[in-house]
Amino acid sequence: MIPIPLKKEQIDKVLKFAGEVKKKDYYKEEKLDRFVLGFLGEHGYANYKNIAWAPKYFRYKGDGGKDFKDIQVKTISWGGKNKELKINPSDACLSNPEVKNIVLMYVNPYKNDTAYIVGEVSVKNFLAKKSEKEYNKTTLYVLDESKLDVTY
Repeated sequence: MIPIPLKKEQIDKVLKFAGEVKKKDYYKEEKLDRFVLGFLGEHGYANYKNIAWAPKYFRYKGDGGKDFKDIQVKTISWGGKNKELKINPSDACLSNPEVKNIVLMYVNPYKNDTAYIVGEVSVKNFLAKKSEKEYNKTTLYVLDESKLDVTY
């Protein structure tokens, strides 16, 4: 994994945006923590690629399945071994033709001043290699980090 430091002003920007989203009732309270971690992962990826982070969210549609030009970033909070890329089968990133690759990021929910890039996989390879697992009564597509196209 490659560590990518997050500056205090970047973390503050994420928290401010999360507050705005919460006010508009886009997400239920219990989903807000995952929302913040996801945006921290996106910010980390933006830092890694030296590109601007410009969040966009649409009520009931999320970000349309695309965070950057042809990239969807997925962030996990599991820092142990055997990290998994988990995606809901209805996630827009799997059907958005503009999305070519999915990047897996890790952010420690208790010390979120650093994002880590775990690896990347093309959407095509994700769909070919994935398995299905049930988590909290929801079936998800899952890919172990060892099956990503590139790991860091």
